[in-house]
Formats: sequence, structure tokens, C-alpha cells
Amino acid sequence: MPAVVMVETSTTRGSGFFAAPDLIVTNAHVLAGASSASITTRNGNRVEGKAVLVSEQRDLAFLQIPRQSALDVALPLGRSADVRLGQSVVALGWAQSMTQSTVTRGVVTGLRRDGERRLLQTDAVPNHGDSGGPLLDLRGNVIGITTARGDDGTAGFALAIDDAKPFFERVPANTGATAPATTQPAPTPTPTPAKAEPSESDARRTSGLQHYDEVLASIERSAAQLDSGWERYKMSCKITSVPGGQSHEWFTLYDARSPLHNTATHCAGALSEIEQRTRAVNAAMTDAAEIARQAGVYAGELRILRATHHLDYAGWDR
Repeated sequence: MPAVVMVETSTTRGSGFFAAPDLIVTNAHVLAGASSASITTRNGNRVEGKAVLVSEQRDLAFLQIPRQSALDVALPLGRSADVRLGQSVVALGWAQSMTQSTVTRGVVTGLRRDGERRLLQTDAVPNHGDSGGPLLDLRGNVIGITTARGDDGTAGFALAIDDAKPFFERVPANTGATAPATTQPAPTPTPTPAKAEPSESDARRTSGLQHYDEVLASIERSAAQLDSGWERYKMSCKITSVPGGQSHEWFTLYDARSPLHNTATHCAGALSEIEQRTRAVNAAMTDAAEIARQAGVYAGELRILRATHHLDYAGWDR
């Protein structure tokens, strides 16, 4: 909790967190176009933060402050690609009605996509002012950045940290001198923050991700049709013992050792047709993943999209 800060401009207020002793991460919408913001730490100190990198597309902003040599509260970054539905999480923020940071605990209830952003949906509903705060796993690693509250007030959404990681590499070096926190804002106006324009590799990755999403949408429709055929096969051939835990029961057929490959003689033809269709799905998924990887799409982004399209078979992570 000491790593969580309040971020204020002349017109807005939100949360942020230390990713390094001299670097604050928050939402772009918390800054609302401002080139600087007042940072209040948990112990009540205030220091001026300078916006050095902003991505409106990702709703992400980085603020540099004078190096806090005595402050060692930077939060470690986790992997949102490893997040699973039902996983326990903790959201930290600085609610507008509070004088210090707050804690909300919940579970991951969805893996969503909003344009090019990957979002973690949780039932840890953020308070007003929590935007920009960290979403943590139970080891204390940042897996997301709180960015929105559901319209019905029953859900919170956080930008997946894997989407933010490439921007950390673009943050310029902090040339400010080490200085203690001050209660007075810096008197010198700061320049307009640099906008994070997509590089050629980013554009290629975005195009690859869009193509992968389109292919998965088509495969999802095929999978739904295969579900219907699978249910008819189970009923007519009296298949009752199918292991659970998969998005589609026929994913079990990808295991060569599965007893589901054995069936009654009069059902062999129907099973053979289903197995042929499952192989076609597997080939399409493998080809699409390879094209996406060649375009530079991160493995975590592929995994989140597969979950979104209910195609999250663990074997496709290998």
C-alpha cells in the first residue's frame, strides 16, 4: 500500500503507483491532457510529477518525479498472460472520499478486449478515484492497472499489465536530481508530454493481432457447430463419462491417451468424423498462432484472445 499514490491535476484526481522510485504509473484519463500532476504519497508528502510518456489508446501515462532515494516501494510487475478466471486479486487505489489508499479484494470474472486493449474484468469494483491504481495478484505483483468501473457498478476493469510493458521501455531516462519530497509544486512549467506513436513493429503486431482475432471468430463458429455434433454423438452412443474443465468437451480428443477415442462399433463412423473436424480446428489454430507470432504478437495476447473466443485449450500454449 505505501506504493500507491494520489494523482491530482487542476481538474482531475485519481490514483497511481510507484513502478520505480522515480516513476509513477497512472491512467491517461487521470491526467486529462495535463503535462504535470501533484503526487501525494501515503505518508502525506507531495511532489510534482512530470508526464513523460502518454498513450491515450491504452489509457496509460507515466510521470517522473525527483528520485526518492529513501523510498523503496516500487511494485514488481507480474504477467497478465498467466491470469485465469476465478483467480483472487487485490485492487489498490486512492478513493476520492478517502485520505489514504484503499483495498478492494475480489476475483477475475472475465478476460475482455476493448479495441486493441486487453482488460481484466473483476468483481473488485473500484471506488471513484481508484483509476490508475494497481491490480495485484496475491503475491503482490501488478497484473493490471485499474482503468474503468462497469456501468452497472458491479465490475471493475483493469488494463492487462502485459499491454503496458512495451511502454516501460520507452520511458526516457530521468535526468532530474535526487531530491526529498516537497509540499510545494515545481514552479517551472513542464513541456507537453510525448505521445507514444506506434512503431513499425507495433503496427505489424497490431495487424497480426487483428488477423488472429478474425480467424478465431471464424473458428469459434466452427467450434459451436462441432459442439452440436458432439452432443448428438454422445446421446446416440450413450457417452456419459467426459472429463470437465474444458471450454469444449471434445478438446479431450486432443489427448491421444483419452479413452474417448474408443467407442462402440456402430459409433465408429460418427466418432471418426468428429475427430477429423477436431483435427481441422487444431490445424487452423496452429496456423493462425504461427502467423501471429511471426507478426510479433505476444504469447499472452494470444492466450487472452483464445479465452475471449472460448478456445482456451492449454495445449495451444505449447
